[in-house]
Amino acid sequence: MEQVSVEWLTGLGLGYGFDVGGYMGADVAWFLREGEPVFSFALDSGDGSGGFMETLGMYWGSAEYINKPWCHFLVQVGGALNPEHRAMLEALASQYQVRVLDDPRPGDLRTLLDERVAYLVKALGRYTPDGSVASLKRSVGAWMVERPRMEVKYGCSASYDPGVLAVFSEGGGLEPSRMAVPVSLVAGWARLEGVLLRLVEAGGVLRFSSEHRSLPLVVELGLGGEPWLGLRFEAEKGNLAQAVAFEEFLVAAGEGVVRLVDAGGSSLVELQLH
Repeated sequence: MEQVSVEWLTGLGLGYGFDVGGYMGADVAWFLREGEPVFSFALDSGDGSGGFMETLGMYWGSAEYINKPWCHFLVQVGGALNPEHRAMLEALASQYQVRVLDDPRPGDLRTLLDERVAYLVKALGRYTPDGSVASLKRSVGAWMVERPRMEVKYGCSASYDPGVLAVFSEGGGLEPSRMAVPVSLVAGWARLEGVLLRLVEAGGVLRFSSEHRSLPLVVELGLGGEPWLGLRFEAEKGNLAQAVAFEEFLVAAGEGVVRLVDAGGSSLVELQLH
């Protein structure tokens, strides 16, 4: 009878077209390029404490520069996860795509992974001409050489209280400044977080830019006159998770509304995209 195991997951990953190996505490990881797991799996047949620690170590215990899997699964095989550990992983899942699967049947897990792989290929469709994992792997592997850039610019109308823009000022007035303010861009369910934006031009038009501070993402915003929003993703400076997040944001932005929010979640500017 078919069972979920390291060998089963290895064969499945190879069948999709991924490279397969180990990664940090994961039992199995699937890769599109070396050192950057797309999917990872921790299998646990006991109380889940081993898989829990492995999962926590990859996300909360590792340095920021360590690549974290786009999707991670803690697979309970015949055991049961401690309720406290489950609650902590649910908190982790609010930041990352982490799931606990309780004794899944191979067919059900295959269906779930079919869906996630299809979503990945669709989200990164601009990098895969034939819609396959194999072509996506070739494209991603060439990012450092080909340096692909995805750039969009939206005309928009802007709603904001001029007083809230004081967060970008250093001396009490809105003048160009070297001070970068951490903000997020929110469009529906999608977010681009950790954008360090500064005021680079003032006068009739206010121009804000993240410049090199938030790579692989570059954000440009103009307020006054005819407002506009510019976004650029420099793929060779990013990872798969960042690339997917950027593409998801473009889809959500297609609904027509983007908000600029501060670190506390308060809205600074609302943009109605044209």
